[in-house]
Amino acid sequence: MATIETTPSSDSNNGRMKTLIVFLGIGLSVFQVWAVVFSTIDPLLHRVIFLTWVLALGFLSYRPYRSGFKEGPAWLDILLAVVSALSGLYYIAHFERFSLRWTLVDSLTGSDLVVGVTLMLLVALITRRFVGWPILLVAFAFALYLLGGHLIPGPFSHRYFSFVEFIDVMAFTLDGLVGTPLAVAATYVYMFILFGMFLFHSGGGEFFINLAKTLVGGARGGSAKVAVCASGLFGMISGSPTSSAVTTGTFTIPLMKRM
Repeated sequence: MATIETTPSSDSNNGRMKTLIVFLGIGLSVFQVWAVVFSTIDPLLHRVIFLTWVLALGFLSYRPYRSGFKEGPAWLDILLAVVSALSGLYYIAHFERFSLRWTLVDSLTGSDLVVGVTLMLLVALITRRFVGWPILLVAFAFALYLLGGHLIPGPFSHRYFSFVEFIDVMAFTLDGLVGTPLAVAATYVYMFILFGMFLFHSGGGEFFINLAKTLVGGARGGSAKVAVCASGLFGMISGSPTSSAVTTGTFTIPLMKRM
């Protein structure tokens, strides 16, 4: 069988792309610290910037991460990342108009609809890649119910919603893509996970793991008990169950798998 060898040019391109991903990640972290701690940025603008930035990072890093950064992103991924960035820039450029308009009263322009539909499709694509089809199918089912529920007889019927109204609410208000779940992710979850990564990579996380091993490592099912204790100890500092599971799980999940 023929083997595929990487050329020096492809290795250098992958290296440059990895450097770009790292700088984008650092930039996102700096922006998040500024937005959450020091600024009074409008919540809608903050969430849209966070969403489009994460979308671009997700498309660029998905394939390299799964290959251990031995392969760079495909051209389609690069194109999707560029489209994500352009959508965010469009939103920033027209944010004053978006912030002053009345939802479902002031009409959207053709370019607004294109950007709104694009954001919906980008979120659907990145969800399918990282989470899978089940949650995406649930979202599609509820979207279809919103658009076609007026055709259903009985108590589950509702008034007619046009496709334009659907895009208006989903892409340009705090009740859609940039609603409460994204608000939590863009503030508490991101900051706690960032803090947890700093803690673990600076050696602080090893202390929690070693302490948990000392307490329950010798008991039956010790690896699982180490995971629970380490997560609890870290949660006493972070206050976030999500960040506790993500940060300590980096060490405890492989530990349990080995056992």
